[in-house]
Amino acid sequence: MRKAGLLLATFVLAFAVGVIWSSFTAETLEAKPNTCILAVYPFLVCEPSNRCDEGQQYCWECQGRDPAGNPCLCRRVGCM
Repeated sequence: MRKAGLLLATFVLAFAVGVIWSSFTAETLEAKPNTCILAVYPFLVCEPSNRCDEGQQYCWECQGRDPAGNPCLCRRVGCM
């Protein structure tokens, strides 16, 4: 009986920690689009970044666009 009570207390504590952690990080997360309209060919999306050397841009290779026109299904390529 004591082992079951300890297991239950551990579960409740882990659940409470998870709820508290998610409440603090919920504002920093963004919802991702659930619809991505695939393009015929992958395309690059680049923007200036302080991560790259002068004259270079940080780029992603994307597979499509969401209904709002934003790129989706992207993977980092890096500085180009």
